[in-house]
Amino acid sequence: MKRRRSKLIALGLVAMLGLTVLPSAATAGSLGFRNDTDGPVIVQGMSIIRGKIYAGKRHVLQPGDVGWDHIVAQGNKLVVVADAKQPTKTLYQGTIQFLGNTQFYSIKVAAAPVAKDPPTKKKSGDKPPKAQKLATPKIELEATTPPPMAATAPMPRR
Repeated sequence: MKRRRSKLIALGLVAMLGLTVLPSAATAGSLGFRNDTDGPVIVQGMSIIRGKIYAGKRHVLQPGDVGWDHIVAQGNKLVVVADAKQPTKTLYQGTIQFLGNTQFYSIKVAAAPVAKDPPTKKKSGDKPPKAQKLATPKIELEATTPPPMAATAPMPRR
């Protein structure tokens, strides 16, 4: 009987130790992004832990879509936003200080792209000007409040 009681006490102490050693799971948060641009984008967050880069899930966000990453480790997160139509074209790259709580960001166009003007001097017999080429839009992340969670219907009973 004493042996069984001591095993239960030891098991209880191990369980309490496990709860105190792993508080990071209880303080885990989320990092959310909403696409407020007029085109689809790819968003990916990355963490640097002990000198290694751990890339998160790539989210392809259509205009108005929201993507969430569940993050366990606190610290700086590198965020890369790319054009979904041209994935090698990086629109934004920067770091976010993740403190363990839920954070939400809006992906917005910072300034409207300015058309590059061709030379204005005209001579007789010149060809008509070529179509204007648009510059790459400047993207920024703006901290904002997350959208309200949609109420889901309960599962039907059988």
